[in-house]
Amino acid sequence: MKRRTKLILTGTALLGLAAIGKPALAQQSPRVIVQTNYWALPGKADEVCQWRMHASDVREKLGVPRGRVLCRQGNSEVLPDVMWQIELPNDPERNRDIVTPPGPEFREVITHMNTLTRRFELSTWLLPE
Repeated sequence: MKRRTKLILTGTALLGLAAIGKPALAQQSPRVIVQTNYWALPGKADEVCQWRMHASDVREKLGVPRGRVLCRQGNSEVLPDVMWQIELPNDPERNRDIVTPPGPEFREVITHMNTLTRRFELSTWLLPE
C-alpha cells in the first residue's frame, strides 16, 4: 500500500505562498483618481460638456494629461451632468498636476464654467494595486 503525505497549510501560509513573486503591499504606491463633477444650470448641460472638453484641450496644450469627460444622458437633480476624471500614477503626480500653472486660457475656461454651473465638486480617490 502506498503512503500519502498530507501537507496542511494555515490560511496565513497560503496567503504567503500567493504573494510569492509579488511586491509587498507597503512598497506599492496607490494610483490616484481625481474627479470633478458639474451640475449645470437649467438648459446648460450640453454647453458644460462642450466647455469641459475644451478645458481638456487646453490642459493638453499646457503639457498635462487631458483626462476624460463623461456627459450624462437624461435628467437628474441628484447626479452631475458632466464628470471629468483623470487617473494619475501616484500622489506626487497628482500634486504636480495641481500646481501646473493653468495660464490665462485655462482661467478663462474656469470663469466661463462658473457661469454655466450651479454646483461643482472635486473628489480624490485612491486605487490600491
